[in-house]
Amino acid sequence: MLSLHRATFLLMIAIGMMSVSDTELAYAEDDGIKFDCLQSFDYFAYAIQEDLTRDDELDISWIPQYEFPETNEKGDRIYHFNRVLFSRTVNGGQEIWLELGSTPRLYDEPVFGIYHVSDNSLTLVPRRIGDFYAISLADDLVVDNSGTVRATTDQYIFENIIVPADQNPFPSSYASVATYDEANNEFVPISESPQIPFDSETRGRDPFTRLVADSNGTLWLFLIFDDVHRFDPATDTFPLAQELSETVFGNLSPTMNGSMFIDIEGVNASSSPFSPQLPVEDAFFEFFPATGVIQAIPAPPIPLLNRRPILVDQNNRLWFSAMAYLEDGQWTVVNPDPAQTQDVLSRVQFPSVWTFPTPILSDSAGRMWFETRGDNNFGTTGTAWFDPATGNGCKFTNSTGNVIEDEDGYLWLFDLATSALYRSSKASDW
Repeated sequence: MLSLHRATFLLMIAIGMMSVSDTELAYAEDDGIKFDCLQSFDYFAYAIQEDLTRDDELDISWIPQYEFPETNEKGDRIYHFNRVLFSRTVNGGQEIWLELGSTPRLYDEPVFGIYHVSDNSLTLVPRRIGDFYAISLADDLVVDNSGTVRATTDQYIFENIIVPADQNPFPSSYASVATYDEANNEFVPISESPQIPFDSETRGRDPFTRLVADSNGTLWLFLIFDDVHRFDPATDTFPLAQELSETVFGNLSPTMNGSMFIDIEGVNASSSPFSPQLPVEDAFFEFFPATGVIQAIPAPPIPLLNRRPILVDQNNRLWFSAMAYLEDGQWTVVNPDPAQTQDVLSRVQFPSVWTFPTPILSDSAGRMWFETRGDNNFGTTGTAWFDPATGNGCKFTNSTGNVIEDEDGYLWLFDLATSALYRSSKASDW
């Protein structure tokens, strides 16, 4: 059943197992949702208050653009875990890229989705590359200066692949980066990208690569426990840029001056170039990949956990979760009561599995957007916005489907609770 807030949709996609093809959906363009403020921002971000609502809801409608089915052909409820990834323009047409997944499975293989705004259609893009590897993390899909989509890969043995006991069909290695082929709607490996050894003992493992675009659009490939490579579009190669052996990177966020803020998860103190910058408890570093310069950043004056989500905003400030931001070398604490947060953390049974809110977007109007994925009694799950200039903000959905801003300033959201893709008016119009 559709909720009372939702538009009436004409669903034109096949329910059940979907093959990689185009689908279409009609929608009511003038019908929108005004999300209520479900929790105060303080409760969402710091979990130190009672669950109070606020009077200031989003005074803006999110217009449904595309809805996914609620049940399969057997009538089973489908739980989507889709996310909106990024927007790009191709030949004058706007595309919204999505990461698609569901339980029970709606698709016959791992896929991305491209929502075409002009004709309200959806193209499914296979993540598979051959039989033994695929696009790894959606977070590492990057659009380069030419508008081409690049992505890192990971080994993946598909369920329908039968491996004979007396044979070894596995490759010895695989290309670390692939390019989206527009004409054939598939990802093609870049043969000259660094090769990753294939481990036939597992059906998949954590990716060994991170692909990041700096403020100039240059692509940098970080190989875990190895080196940094710079993409050369003229030759389609990744020549070595810096040796950073024995370094485990956590989060990376490009600045506006070509550098990157990095959360280092660990180093081998004897050989990592980050070793002279120890103690690693300082957590954050600024790295200039073009020159190899590494600068340690003092830790913010608030408690740190194992996971340290970061994002650089429109004003080139480094945000550590919703706790504090770094500007001109100085931390400004946003958390209204860090001492109380420290006290709460000290009483959490498993603090290592609780995560601070993750910054997901700094929009053109100056608002910050965050999501949390609560996995114990201390955390909540959902998406919230916060305006640093006014201190206002709230959690407005229990979904964690991400928020992006397109080239024209419109905000896009995938709401898991309603299984639909939404667009709002421009961020500057709020």
